[in-house]
Amino acid sequence: MKFIRKLFKGKPDFKIVSDEKSIQLYEDENIKEEIYWKEVKQIRVFKRDLGTYDCICIAFDLKDNNTFEIDEEIEGYKETLKVLAKVFTDIDEDWFFDVAFPAFETNMKTVWKQD
Repeated sequence: MKFIRKLFKGKPDFKIVSDEKSIQLYEDENIKEEIYWKEVKQIRVFKRDLGTYDCICIAFDLKDNNTFEIDEEIEGYKETLKVLAKVFTDIDEDWFFDVAFPAFETNMKTVWKQD
């Protein structure tokens, strides 16, 4: 099924895998990037307006001044939320509602910042 979907869409398959040490981005089963949690200096959440619907995004601002971003449409997103709650224990659990409403607004919020 994935092969057929890729054949018609022409887009690569992306997924994220995360654990207590890092988050990895895979493209077509090949690891493309790995970010270690210790490299993160700030976590921001926001919504991207895609016309007919919104997409919830998480941006990891890194110590080297790069940003690694994931969104709710990437496979592994929900599992990553569970890992984030364990690794960054002081993230406000209600951040989703602050970002999700009102609809079609960016609602950018910093949910974690390194001391």
